Amino acid sequence: MPWGEWPVPEDGEEGGEPASVYFLDLWLDSGADLAKGSAFAGPEWDVLSEHTIDEIMTRQLFTLSPDTSLADAARYMLRAGIHRALLVEEQRLVGVVTTMDFLRAIAERRT
Repeated sequence: MPWGEWPVPEDGEEGGEPASVYFLDLWLDSGADLAKGSAFAGPEWDVLSEHTIDEIMTRQLFTLSPDTSLADAARYMLRAGIHRALLVEEQRLVGVVTTMDFLRAIAERRT
């Protein structure tokens, strides 16, 4: 079938009302106040205020030496599945390397 010639399903083919009504019903049952235009201001949407960083932080430290090659650092971060690593020299934090640093280096052709 060529692009743009897909059959358009008619509303309510299966159950008598459009499928979107199902999601509208879920939204209305959530307790959000849609009439006031501030649906995201209610307590049911303020999930972050109920938690602390301690609950979500990574406890394992991923460290590299500042003289690690970019290729080795990239492989390490990829294997570990991380986006940042602490740079430690003589047990002292000297910096942080992130995936954004790699992207910036590539974009600026510094590699």
